Amino acid sequence: ELSNGLLDIAGNNSVALANRVAAVCTLKQLIGKDATPLLLNLAKKDPAIRRIVLRMLTDRVGEIDKLAVEFAVASLSDTDPTVVSQAVISLQRSALAHDLLSKEERDSISATLLSLPACSLDWQVK
Repeated sequence: ELSNGLLDIAGNNSVALANRVAAVCTLKQLIGKDATPLLLNLAKKDPAIRRIVLRMLTDRVGEIDKLAVEFAVASLSDTDPTVVSQAVISLQRSALAHDLLSKEERDSISATLLSLPACSLDWQVK
């Protein structure tokens, strides 16, 4: 099946990163929301594609689910700053996040976002 082949390419560290990214994007476009658990499993095992998986899980607002939002929230504490940056963008894009998270979870996310250097009042692009 095509989706299994794409998943194999996306998870293969010996394949060029650009090809793996293309496989992740194609898989998400091909099977939509059904790709969420597959991509989450892949992202948890492979930090090299974590950012692109996060982006794809929140690319189409109508397909964002609680699993994607929870992954974005967890990604705020990732050690890779590009993943953290994508998590912020993904959470901003998550129009459904308000309905998918409790008030306490939303407040916690807000506090985490405000504590990031990029959200600080003295942060500047240099």
